[in-house]
Amino acid sequence: MNQIEFTTTYKKLGEKCRQILQLKLTNKTNKEITKILAIKSEATVRKHLETAYKKFGITGENKRGNWTELQLLFMQFMSELIPQSTVDSQPKWVGRTADIAKLQQSNIQNYRILMIVGEGGVGKTTLAEKFLNQCSFDQRLDIKVALERQYLQSAETVVQSWLKQDFGEEISSDFSLNLKLLAQKLRQSKVVIFIDNLETALHNGLFLDNFRGYVELLRILTDYRNKGFTLITSRERLTEPHIRDIKTQVLLGLTLSDWLLYFNQPQQENLIALQQMHQLYHGNAYVMKQLYGEIENQYGGDIHQFWQQRDRELGKLEPIRYLIDKQIKADKQVLTTYPYQSIKSLPDSCVKTRLWNVVTEQRREISNKLTIPTLGMVKSESEQ
Repeated sequence: MNQIEFTTTYKKLGEKCRQILQLKLTNKTNKEITKILAIKSEATVRKHLETAYKKFGITGENKRGNWTELQLLFMQFMSELIPQSTVDSQPKWVGRTADIAKLQQSNIQNYRILMIVGEGGVGKTTLAEKFLNQCSFDQRLDIKVALERQYLQSAETVVQSWLKQDFGEEISSDFSLNLKLLAQKLRQSKVVIFIDNLETALHNGLFLDNFRGYVELLRILTDYRNKGFTLITSRERLTEPHIRDIKTQVLLGLTLSDWLLYFNQPQQENLIALQQMHQLYHGNAYVMKQLYGEIENQYGGDIHQFWQQRDRELGKLEPIRYLIDKQIKADKQVLTTYPYQSIKSLPDSCVKTRLWNVVTEQRREISNKLTIPTLGMVKSESEQ
């Protein structure tokens, strides 16, 4: 579509439809639009948006994808409809409005444990903190799970610390007695518990042998009589059969619209490069922030120049290498926990499955460069 075609199509839209689009481009929600324009229902707003999609030739079934595509057209051909206030500075928080709403709904439904599951760097902890900041509670308890398994605290130690330091209670050497006392405290006041990075204590969704105490702790936390709730983040789902009534919410990467907002609504030349980066890294929030910092500091905000001069290989972007190293370290911990010490190498097919944000044709090149300490070099398919 060119400028003339876009302008002609836009003018053919009804006045109400254009008003809705203008408000939508300022990040107003459908509910807010109904109030501003005195429209009877959100369904009417959605109907006008569907009309706009069809007029502009956008016919996909993914509503979020349709809006992103339409938003890109406006940025390209009618950017004056996007308020300048949204592009003046880098926002600290983009997207996740729908994810916050889902957590709130789960809380209203009286789930005592909410769990956010997603890939590394997708923004689980940030979302959790944002959600907790909007909640009201009498007291907050935290378990910041260590990233290295050797530093992971047992559930017994955590409960003792809570009772002694946060509740001022005398503790027992008997774990079951301490759990009973903790249960009483959770029923007396609204206590919120935040457990971050639980995956360190898990293998295939089950707690490791040395940390089975967490099963008993979480059973206490699922008690419907508790006035508060527990929020957990993890790369792995929890599949313990004796822990029920957990509401799991899978967190995906940020949308292209979110990246565009974070990068201050770039112009057309930069827009194409940013689209390619978003697709390559699956909208990963951590990668987005690291790319923004590097582009601003090293390339003066020129996204196109950055993308032209830098190789797309993941390992060449030092801040992003952290995500690879962290995942490989986690895989190594799992392998060394179980009787696989005799393994001298790993098939590169195994390693490639962990390169979740690298395009297929680049996985061979990267896997050839990776060395896993103790386990040895990656083994190619021809050597198997």
